[in-house]
Parts: sequence; C-alpha cells; structure tokens
Amino acid sequence: MALQKPVIVGAGSAAGSGPCPACKLSERFPTLVEFLWSDRWADGTARQTGTITLLVDQGMLKASLNDRDTGCGSFVAAKTFTSLLEAIEKGLAASSLEWRAKQAYAPATRAKKG
Repeated sequence: MALQKPVIVGAGSAAGSGPCPACKLSERFPTLVEFLWSDRWADGTARQTGTITLLVDQGMLKASLNDRDTGCGSFVAAKTFTSLLEAIEKGLAASSLEWRAKQAYAPATRAKKG
C-alpha cells in the first residue's frame, strides 16, 4: 500500500523535536544547529529553540542570536558568511559569546512632543 499515515504535529510537540536531519551545515556547525534545533537542554529539561537573524550593515555580515529560553541575545559580525558562521560556532561551543537581556539592547522609545 502506497498511502502512508501522516505525521501530525500536536500540542506539546515542537517543530524542532528529535534529531536534526543530517546535512553539510549540521556537520560543519554542530553547535549552531543544536542551538537552533534542540528543544532539550543536556540534562533533558525542555528548552525553547533559538533563532538567528542575518543582515548586512556597512559592508559587514551580522547575526543576531536570540536565546528564547533565557530571553537573551548576542551579536556577531564578520566580513564573509563562512567566517560569520565559524565565529558563531566557536562562540557557542566555547560559551564565549556575550549574552545580554533583551531589555539591554531594545531600542529606546522616543518621547512624545507635547
């Protein structure tokens, strides 16, 4: 029979559940992929997956990492996409990135003029 039962993602099932599918990026940048994919900490407790936003600013590639589980963010910049990913991987693996609470880097609100 060719018809297969569909896999239904239900309540309590995260999109990142289970192991990340193998690919060249997950082989080269395993800690970054784990940061984005894993919904569990090493001790087995639940974790919200991380996010990354990429942009170009003044000739530099920049990444904004968002650790949704802790409410913190970190920024990394490099001249090439490969060196940016390498810097993120190295920083995550060595726990050497500077993480700041979201409030610490949120844009200031402008005061309304009377």
